[in-house]
Amino acid sequence: MEITVEIESQHKDEFNRVFGRELTADDIVKYAENAVTVKRNKDIYLAFQSEVINGHDWSDEALLKYMKEDIFDHNAGPDDAPGFEGFRSRYLQWAESFHDGTQVNEVLIGEGEVLAVLYNTHAEHKGTFMGIEPTDKHVVIPGIEFVRFEDGKIVERWGIYDYFSTAEEIGANITFTPRTYEIPRGKPLPWGGPPVDEESPKRYTPGLA
Repeated sequence: MEITVEIESQHKDEFNRVFGRELTADDIVKYAENAVTVKRNKDIYLAFQSEVINGHDWSDEALLKYMKEDIFDHNAGPDDAPGFEGFRSRYLQWAESFHDGTQVNEVLIGEGEVLAVLYNTHAEHKGTFMGIEPTDKHVVIPGIEFVRFEDGKIVERWGIYDYFSTAEEIGANITFTPRTYEIPRGKPLPWGGPPVDEESPKRYTPGLA
């Protein structure tokens, strides 16, 4: 099968300027493969949000449809259970304070096997949180997550949440104290970065930490 691809001259010129060489057919194939991977992972993540997070289904069957059993969660504490059991336990503890949590995505972007998700979590303050008794207030918690996929399932995640704004909404006073334990480190796994030629500017490929 023969496929013809037409590229506008300004796009080709920009590629040549950035990468310092002529755009090739192999480049087009690599970027097309990357686009397919990102689209597949976006669909999986959106289904995960819909069924598990927003659907509040934290059963083994639901979780293992979307994540590997040995998922490495960089938000885990030193005493948390490993894998998806620890992930579920941490979320359910949060859900005891904030009911009917629903994530609404603002931005969902990907590169290779990694997705970045910027979202707001809407919930009702129905349980004690940071010493504050339930206020029944509707809260909005901004958050951002990075998730890495492997074989079509989530195998690693990072998350940051704006609990300052949440605390203000319910009248809590947050103060930070230094960690008393080391931040958990992931095993060095290859980063699924964008497909680029070896002669192109090097992509960032750290050991994951």
